[in-house]
Amino acid sequence: MSDIRELLHGMQRDADTGADAPAGLRASIQRMARRRRVTREVAGGSLAVVAAGALAWGVVRIGDGGQAAPAGISMSPSPMSSTAATPTPEPTVTPSISPSGSGDGPWGDSSSTMLVPATHQAANAALSPTAGPTLSIGVLEPAISFAGWEDAQCSSMVGACGRVEAPPATREILDRVAPEWAVVADLVNAAWAPDAPLSALYLASPEGDFYTLLDTAALESGLGVPMGTVRDLALNARAGTMVLEMIGQGGQNATVFVDLSTGRTTQLFFSDSWTTSIERDGDSWLVWGATTDGTPFGARLAPDAQSWDVDGMWAVKDGQVERAAGRLIVRSDLGYVGLPQSDLSIANVTAPTSASEQCEVVKANDDGLLRYCATDAGSAPAGQRVAWDGTVSQAPGAPILVGVPYWRSAVALGDGILAAYRYVNGDDPTDNPDVPLYEWYRPSGTTVIDEPSAFGLYPSRVDGAAAWVLPETGVAVIGGDGTWHQLAEWADDSDLQYAHHASVLDIG
Repeated sequence: MSDIRELLHGMQRDADTGADAPAGLRASIQRMARRRRVTREVAGGSLAVVAAGALAWGVVRIGDGGQAAPAGISMSPSPMSSTAATPTPEPTVTPSISPSGSGDGPWGDSSSTMLVPATHQAANAALSPTAGPTLSIGVLEPAISFAGWEDAQCSSMVGACGRVEAPPATREILDRVAPEWAVVADLVNAAWAPDAPLSALYLASPEGDFYTLLDTAALESGLGVPMGTVRDLALNARAGTMVLEMIGQGGQNATVFVDLSTGRTTQLFFSDSWTTSIERDGDSWLVWGATTDGTPFGARLAPDAQSWDVDGMWAVKDGQVERAAGRLIVRSDLGYVGLPQSDLSIANVTAPTSASEQCEVVKANDDGLLRYCATDAGSAPAGQRVAWDGTVSQAPGAPILVGVPYWRSAVALGDGILAAYRYVNGDDPTDNPDVPLYEWYRPSGTTVIDEPSAFGLYPSRVDGAAAWVLPETGVAVIGGDGTWHQLAEWADDSDLQYAHHASVLDIG
């Protein structure tokens, strides 16, 4: 089966993405692609999943239940506990998994994802705030200031070394940020600095605004995370704060708090083998990960990230936490997505029913998901509604989307659905001239959008607000009204040999 993550995300194009990148960078990108295999970003209201294996729908019961109310079900704020506070008695539970179906389902032998009660002991063992480097917010450092670029023919203008020049994300810009905005993470390497890629974060709006947010190459250098790139983040634009996760070439994982007013950073958590999940709950931060010995933890951090508690939190073993339509969901390493229940069980909401299926979810709202599942027979799939308890029903009125998800991707856009022909295992979409690159299916009819083909297509965190696109030459967005905005274009690398690896992250 093809890899949806690979097909959608330009940063995770596997061999194609890394064809002109150094071996170490290529290996790092491919490792991150494998970690997120068979999924696409769960961005607010949209997500996509490919899965294989027989699975019966239903609830998978973890442990003996009732030990803690999962975050997302009871999310009322509570006072933060200092790390020096007297720990409360820890719940005692030995989780065991009870698959709801047989075979290699996502909660059977092929995946050990489970929920366990969050404990102060695990959170305190993992979280250790320490001062990090102070950064200049909204600007990029000259490339020649970084190791590996000293002898390059670069002027002080960052654009001369491949990186995108954009206006700074000032306080006034942060005041304008809305939930449908996104962060673009770009990593660029050059032939003369193969082991020193430069990374940066940019703020982008569905209307085409594009601003420099943070020079993550400077952060990576200060933290000692070689060849680091941002995998996950949450932004509180109103407060001017952010928490991000940076993964290095060797698998290092640094979770960092950033004060966007002062540029001061705090390293919260460091690991050489475990990934972290980050979400925002009002002014607080929700963080999930694992301690150095592999014990899962979950915690709600204070706005300044200096203290935390575990009230109402659960932890995740071998899984990641994301949001869909305002709900916290859990994604297994194999890509299966489930909704945590109040008794620490997981309701599967995206698994297909046979190994010959691929499924893609194009919309999510309070009622559930709209997904399309195709079989290897290649027939055009009809839409299916999946309620948040896993119940599946037909979706009358949903358009028939030919080629979704096998060789086209689809996301909610405006009052309809955008289907985009994508690069599949290196195949150029222009090889099939009879199929438009972008078709926008709306109640009023279907519109063809004639723009460059995409290596990556990302949904907006707000269902239908935008479709973020990664053409070969840069970053673009299609607004909810169907207007194409080119956000950034890569420098001409015909002589300079730059390679860009970009991704789009929702603001959490």
